[in-house]
Amino acid sequence: MWRELVQSGRTICRQALLLLRRPPRLQIAALCHKRTKSGLRVLIITSRGSERWILPKGWPMSDRKPHETAATEAYEEAGIKGEIDATPYASYPARKGVTEHLSVPTRVVVYLLDVRDEAKKFPEAGERKKRWLAPEKAAAVVDEEGLRDVLLRFASERANGRNLSERAVSGR
Repeated sequence: MWRELVQSGRTICRQALLLLRRPPRLQIAALCHKRTKSGLRVLIITSRGSERWILPKGWPMSDRKPHETAATEAYEEAGIKGEIDATPYASYPARKGVTEHLSVPTRVVVYLLDVRDEAKKFPEAGERKKRWLAPEKAAAVVDEEGLRDVLLRFASERANGRNLSERAVSGR
């Protein structure tokens, strides 16, 4: 019995090590932004599992281009519709939780979405909290260092007058 238990433990450890050595998995995110009377605001939402503040994001969709996936995630997770930039804005390393004690490396590619509309009814309504914050304040709330850097870069560039790329296309 002990031999079987030890063998089983070794097998689990080997599988976990292989999982952790794989190249980072890819996730696609939307950095939703809008101008209000109070200034530039970005959207952050809570993850469903850990309730951390994140951007709307998900796994690549085989039937969509990456920027279309970002627009779809923004709509499904937060009810956001707008103009999505077809060119990636940034990327950052992150970790995706698989279980409470196991996470895998991921690379998150971020696309800018200029918000035009916010639906009241959308697929994940009621499953997440949403906050519209100044990018600097959003950066102070998120846990992921890479996301914090992306938000601060966005704030800095917008403060210096840079705008959404001309390659923006209609998003969901």
